[in-house]
Amino acid sequence: MSLLILNRKKGAPEAVEESDNLDGVVDSTVFELDATDADSYSGTGTTWSNLISSPADGASQSDYGFTIGDVSFVGTADDPAAYFTDDGNPLIAIAGGNTDFLSDLHKTTGGSDFWVAIAFNKSDDTWQGNTYMMKTMDGGVAGNGFGLRQITNETVQIRQDDAPATSIVSTPAFSPADGDHIFIVSHSHSTNKTTYWIDSATGTEVDHTFSENTTDADEALEIYPSMTAEDRLYSFAMGNEYIGDTEAAAIISYLEAKHSRDYTP
Repeated sequence: MSLLILNRKKGAPEAVEESDNLDGVVDSTVFELDATDADSYSGTGTTWSNLISSPADGASQSDYGFTIGDVSFVGTADDPAAYFTDDGNPLIAIAGGNTDFLSDLHKTTGGSDFWVAIAFNKSDDTWQGNTYMMKTMDGGVAGNGFGLRQITNETVQIRQDDAPATSIVSTPAFSPADGDHIFIVSHSHSTNKTTYWIDSATGTEVDHTFSENTTDADEALEIYPSMTAEDRLYSFAMGNEYIGDTEAAAIISYLEAKHSRDYTP
């Protein structure tokens, strides 16, 4: 699937390049999962495949394969409107266990910078609390790991857990709360900064000092382990650098073209 990527910076969109997958847009991409792409999900089965043939962290493509269970696929393969949603007891977990990159996300020594990009939809304007979008820590208690958690006031907590401490930055509320969303977050260990983008190619950089931690993550990466029926997950991707507005805009343009929707109205 070759996509036309658009330059959204000034005036009307202008074609600037073509890319098959996200690593052609941001070369630090480690894995890309997409419910709308048959090369990632065929429409049946329990495997959600990584589209990135050469992950930026040096791992193999199959190291970032995911297993799905009790998650409902809605749509047809290669349909830009396709998505995953809750089907009882949702499970989307990395199949072979954490790579070094994932196990070290939260570490203050040995961890690399990272970014996460999630395209999703909320069908309700009142969010259910404590709904994790991703986590590598024990979600029930303070442990060791990194996570993104949706809260009832339509915000997202960006969390680093270092048992028993927790370092948290919360975003402003998503507005409107319902509908299609793009959420990108990136963290720099060296500068103790986190930047997030909410339905916009303009990021907000905040101070975010992680608690000292050298312990491997508690759990293998799970994506939307507390997904609800109001959630629709289109795509999920990660990379291993601290990105800025230029890279975020490129990710957004790529996903808008791929999903045939406007994430930054």
